Amino acid sequence: FVFLAELGHWQLVRRSGKEVKFHELRNGKLEEKTSFVRVVVGSPNTSYRTLTLPKPETERRVLVENTALWQIDVAHGTLRETVLPREQVAFRVNDKGVWQRETSTIDLLAIVDEQVDAVGGLGGALKLMDENLKLTNEALENSGATFRYRRAHVLAHDFTFPGVDSVNIAHSLAHDPDVTAIRKLIKADGIYYGGTLNTNKRLPCGIAYASP
Repeated sequence: FVFLAELGHWQLVRRSGKEVKFHELRNGKLEEKTSFVRVVVGSPNTSYRTLTLPKPETERRVLVENTALWQIDVAHGTLRETVLPREQVAFRVNDKGVWQRETSTIDLLAIVDEQVDAVGGLGGALKLMDENLKLTNEALENSGATFRYRRAHVLAHDFTFPGVDSVNIAHSLAHDPDVTAIRKLIKADGIYYGGTLNTNKRLPCGIAYASP
């Protein structure tokens, strides 16, 4: 909810959605009548790979969260979109009464520093990084943003920056020719670095790199 001071009352911004499991749907057909549904794709495996959206009605939204190792298609009428592993995509009924994709996805190349033993090694580092992405995407969903983040690929044990100030690591990775080549190969939009913090500077929030 958001409070509209000029009107003196609270206004509903986002409805809480009902969660359903993809493997529990009959032949992948979503028949829920509620206005907002979250569909989670995961184990167990299914013989179908397409989620069919319900009849379009005003203000309907469907959020698809793919935690499986395989991609699925989302379809209705002329709409056909692919949701990749570790991707979260929202769909809504537009003003013309047609289902359309609501969100875009920013693919990230995850780079895990060799010095990750402090957080349980590679597995622990990736678990922590994925949890951070999950919380970020939840915040984006709650705020009404129309983009999400996805870990597209992982580079591990190829990079380390002992003694380097963390503020300078982002700049180093952004200009590394090997990283640039891999980013182009997998068509990643950005870099997601996981390592240990090493800085004496005051950081109010975090570190990001933006090209000039």
